[in-house]
Amino acid sequence: MEISSYLNGIRQVDKPVFLLINKLDTVKKKRNSPCYRGVQQTLSLQGDYSLSALKTSGIDVLLETVVKYIPEGRNFIPMILLRTRWSASWLAEIIREKIMEATQEEVPYSSAVEIQQWQERDDGVVFIQANIYIERDGQKGIIIGNKGARLKSIGTKARPRLSRVSWAPGFFLELWVKIKKDWRSDEYTLRELGFR
Repeated sequence: MEISSYLNGIRQVDKPVFLLINKLDTVKKKRNSPCYRGVQQTLSLQGDYSLSALKTSGIDVLLETVVKYIPEGRNFIPMILLRTRWSASWLAEIIREKIMEATQEEVPYSSAVEIQQWQERDDGVVFIQANIYIERDGQKGIIIGNKGARLKSIGTKARPRLSRVSWAPGFFLELWVKIKKDWRSDEYTLRELGFR
Protein backbone atom coordinates (compact mmCIF):
# COMPACT_ATOMS: atom_id res chain seq x y z
CA MET A 1 0.00 0.00 0.00
CA GLU A 2 1.37 3.42 -0.93
CA ILE A 3 1.97 6.09 1.66
CA SER A 4 -0.75 8.25 0.10
CA SER A 5 -3.31 5.57 1.05
CA TYR A 6 -2.12 5.65 4.66
CA LEU A 7 -2.29 9.43 4.74
CA ASN A 8 -5.81 9.44 3.31
CA GLY A 9 -6.85 6.96 5.99
CA ILE A 10 -5.42 9.20 8.70
CA ARG A 11 -7.30 12.18 7.27
CA GLN A 12 -10.57 10.36 7.91
CA VAL A 13 -9.88 10.11 11.64
CA ASP A 14 -11.36 12.97 13.64
CA LYS A 15 -8.49 13.15 16.13
CA PRO A 16 -5.39 15.32 16.57
CA VAL A 17 -2.48 14.14 14.40
CA PHE A 18 1.20 14.40 15.28
CA LEU A 19 4.19 13.61 13.12
CA LEU A 20 7.09 11.93 14.91
CA ILE A 21 10.50 11.76 13.26
CA ASN A 22 12.64 9.22 15.11
CA LYS A 23 16.34 8.36 14.94
CA LEU A 24 17.40 11.98 15.05
CA ASP A 25 20.71 10.68 16.45
CA THR A 26 21.55 8.84 13.20
CA VAL A 27 19.91 10.70 10.31
CA LYS A 28 20.17 14.40 9.57
CA LYS A 29 17.94 16.74 7.57
CA LYS A 30 14.83 14.55 7.63
CA ARG A 31 12.68 17.65 7.28
CA ASN A 32 13.96 18.13 3.74
CA SER A 33 12.80 14.71 2.54
CA PRO A 34 9.95 14.35 0.01
CA CYS A 35 8.12 12.07 2.47
CA TYR A 36 8.16 14.76 5.15
CA ARG A 37 6.95 17.44 2.76
CA GLY A 38 4.17 15.14 1.52
CA VAL A 39 2.92 14.51 5.04
CA GLN A 40 3.00 18.24 5.82
CA GLN A 41 0.97 19.05 2.71
CA THR A 42 -1.56 16.23 3.13
CA LEU A 43 -2.35 16.29 6.84
CA SER A 44 -3.42 18.97 9.26
CA LEU A 45 -0.88 18.41 12.01
CA GLN A 46 -1.15 19.50 15.62
CA GLY A 47 2.64 19.36 15.73
CA ASP A 48 5.68 17.55 14.45
CA TYR A 49 8.55 16.38 16.60
CA SER A 50 12.06 15.19 15.95
CA LEU A 51 13.31 12.82 18.60
CA SER A 52 15.78 10.11 19.43
CA ALA A 53 14.16 7.23 21.28
CA LEU A 54 17.60 5.73 21.89
CA LYS A 55 18.94 8.84 23.58
CA THR A 56 15.50 9.95 24.86
CA SER A 57 16.04 13.33 23.26
CA GLY A 58 12.84 15.27 22.54
CA ILE A 59 10.54 12.77 24.26
CA ASP A 60 9.66 15.02 27.23
CA VAL A 61 8.38 17.80 24.97
CA LEU A 62 6.32 15.30 22.96
CA LEU A 63 4.72 13.80 26.07
CA GLU A 64 3.87 17.20 27.56
CA THR A 65 2.08 18.16 24.34
CA VAL A 66 0.25 14.86 23.81
CA VAL A 67 -1.06 14.80 27.39
CA LYS A 68 -2.93 18.05 26.72
CA TYR A 69 -5.02 16.27 24.07
CA ILE A 70 -5.83 13.13 26.06
CA PRO A 71 -9.31 13.26 27.62
CA GLU A 72 -9.68 12.25 31.24
CA GLY A 73 -11.23 8.80 31.48
CA ARG A 74 -12.03 6.06 33.91
CA ASN A 75 -9.38 3.98 35.67
CA PHE A 76 -8.41 1.05 33.49
CA ILE A 77 -6.46 -0.62 36.30
CA PRO A 78 -8.72 -1.60 39.21
CA MET A 79 -7.55 -0.46 42.62
CA ILE A 80 -7.53 -4.08 43.75
CA LEU A 81 -4.50 -4.71 41.55
CA LEU A 82 -2.59 -2.06 43.46
CA ARG A 83 -3.01 -3.88 46.77
CA THR A 84 -0.24 -6.37 46.05
CA ARG A 85 2.87 -6.62 48.17
CA TRP A 86 4.89 -5.09 45.34
CA SER A 87 2.60 -2.06 45.17
CA ALA A 88 2.66 -1.63 48.94
CA SER A 89 6.46 -1.63 48.79
CA TRP A 90 6.36 0.91 45.98
CA LEU A 91 4.05 3.23 47.93
CA ALA A 92 6.22 2.77 51.02
CA GLU A 93 9.25 3.88 49.01
CA ILE A 94 7.46 7.06 47.93
CA ILE A 95 6.85 7.91 51.59
CA ARG A 96 10.47 7.05 52.41
CA GLU A 97 11.65 9.32 49.58
CA LYS A 98 9.79 12.23 51.18
CA ILE A 99 11.37 11.37 54.55
CA MET A 100 14.83 11.51 52.99
CA GLU A 101 14.05 14.84 51.32
CA ALA A 102 12.76 16.30 54.59
CA THR A 103 15.55 15.06 56.86
CA GLN A 104 18.51 15.35 54.44
CA GLU A 105 21.48 13.60 56.10
CA GLU A 106 20.03 13.58 59.62
CA VAL A 107 18.48 10.14 59.10
CA PRO A 108 20.68 8.82 56.26
CA TYR A 109 19.61 5.20 55.73
CA SER A 110 18.02 4.47 59.08
CA SER A 111 14.38 4.79 58.07
CA ALA A 112 12.00 2.26 56.57
CA VAL A 113 8.29 2.43 55.85
CA GLU A 114 5.74 -0.36 56.18
CA ILE A 115 2.17 -0.07 54.95
CA GLN A 116 0.01 -1.36 57.82
CA GLN A 117 -3.48 -0.70 56.47
CA TRP A 118 -5.01 0.15 53.10
CA GLN A 119 -8.70 0.86 52.69
CA GLU A 120 -10.53 2.33 49.71
CA ARG A 121 -13.58 4.39 50.62
CA ASP A 122 -16.80 4.71 48.61
CA ASP A 123 -15.65 8.00 47.09
CA GLY A 124 -12.42 6.38 45.85
CA VAL A 125 -10.21 8.13 48.41
CA VAL A 126 -7.70 5.71 49.88
CA PHE A 127 -6.87 5.56 53.58
CA ILE A 128 -3.33 4.41 54.32
CA GLN A 129 -1.80 3.83 57.69
CA ALA A 130 1.98 3.46 57.56
CA ASN A 131 4.67 2.94 60.15
CA ILE A 132 7.97 4.75 59.81
CA TYR A 133 10.71 2.74 61.50
CA ILE A 134 13.94 4.30 62.73
CA GLU A 135 16.77 2.81 64.78
CA ARG A 136 17.41 5.27 67.59
CA ASP A 137 15.40 7.43 70.01
CA GLY A 138 17.02 10.65 68.77
CA GLN A 139 15.87 10.03 65.21
CA LYS A 140 12.22 9.97 66.26
CA GLY A 141 12.27 13.65 67.16
CA ILE A 142 14.03 14.50 63.90
CA ILE A 143 11.28 12.90 61.81
CA ILE A 144 8.38 14.22 63.91
CA GLY A 145 9.82 17.75 64.13
CA ASN A 146 8.61 20.63 66.26
CA LYS A 147 5.02 19.86 67.33
CA GLY A 148 4.75 17.31 64.53
CA ALA A 149 5.45 19.84 61.76
CA ARG A 150 8.00 17.75 59.85
CA LEU A 151 5.90 14.57 59.95
CA LYS A 152 2.90 16.55 58.72
CA SER A 153 5.01 18.00 55.90
CA ILE A 154 6.18 14.51 54.87
CA GLY A 155 2.57 13.34 54.60
CA THR A 156 1.50 16.47 52.72
CA LYS A 157 4.26 16.04 50.13
CA ALA A 158 3.71 12.29 49.74
CA ARG A 159 -0.04 12.43 49.08
CA PRO A 160 0.00 14.02 45.58
CA ARG A 161 2.68 11.59 44.41
CA LEU A 162 0.76 8.63 45.82
CA SER A 163 -2.36 9.79 43.96
CA ARG A 164 -0.49 10.10 40.67
CA VAL A 165 0.98 6.61 40.76
CA SER A 166 -2.21 4.87 41.91
CA TRP A 167 -4.90 6.78 40.00
CA ALA A 168 -6.80 7.33 43.26
CA PRO A 169 -8.57 10.71 43.55
CA GLY A 170 -6.92 11.29 46.90
CA PHE A 171 -5.19 9.82 49.92
CA PHE A 172 -5.70 10.12 53.63
CA LEU A 173 -2.30 9.27 55.05
CA GLU A 174 -1.75 8.41 58.70
CA LEU A 175 1.92 8.13 59.66
CA TRP A 176 3.34 6.69 62.87
CA VAL A 177 7.00 6.84 63.88
CA LYS A 178 8.30 3.77 65.73
CA ILE A 179 11.70 2.70 66.98
CA LYS A 180 12.94 -0.69 65.81
CA LYS A 181 16.49 -0.87 67.11
CA ASP A 182 19.12 -2.09 64.65
CA TRP A 183 16.49 -3.18 62.12
CA ARG A 184 19.05 -3.06 59.32
CA SER A 185 21.01 -5.88 61.00
CA ASP A 186 17.98 -8.13 61.53
CA GLU A 187 17.39 -10.57 58.64
CA TYR A 188 13.77 -11.24 59.64
CA THR A 189 12.92 -7.52 59.85
CA LEU A 190 14.62 -6.82 56.51
CA ARG A 191 12.47 -9.52 54.86
CA GLU A 192 9.30 -8.18 56.52
CA LEU A 193 10.04 -4.69 55.23
CA GLY A 194 10.70 -5.97 51.71
CA PHE A 195 14.45 -5.40 51.60
CA ARG A 196 15.40 -9.05 50.98
